Amino acid sequence: MPGFKIFKCAKIVRVIRIKAVIAKLNVPANIKAGINLVKLVFYLYLWIHIISCIWYFTILSNKDEFLAPGVSARWYPPSDWVNYLDSDLHESKMLNKYLKLLYYSILVIGNNEMGPVNPNEMFVMTILILLSSILNSIVFGEIAMIVHSL
Repeated sequence: MPGFKIFKCAKIVRVIRIKAVIAKLNVPANIKAGINLVKLVFYLYLWIHIISCIWYFTILSNKDEFLAPGVSARWYPPSDWVNYLDSDLHESKMLNKYLKLLYYSILVIGNNEMGPVNPNEMFVMTILILLSSILNSIVFGEIAMIVHSL
């Protein structure tokens, strides 16, 4: 069914099982630590990708709306606030959009301001920044445990 395609994304939860596989490996501790660091980098990239997708669909939903006459509800990247009329995020090629959104997703992980322009974007960005803060604390705790095990 076409309506259930979104549930295919839930299969990504399977990558959590890799922790058990790494624990069962018969290799020295320093190699396990390296594999764990690669795993954390993969998880970080996965989170950045998810933020990019969520933010893209959030800004896409408001791209043609107006908050008031002459006041667009379209989101422009913060670096483009000065030159917002020349911003091509919504009209550029998909690869360019994805790379820009990856960049801004990395900024979200660092709890930077994204400049949401309407209440929906503000709500989504608040949730993403909150989840990113939680993820940061988990990742730094994992890295500390890996370094301590060496």
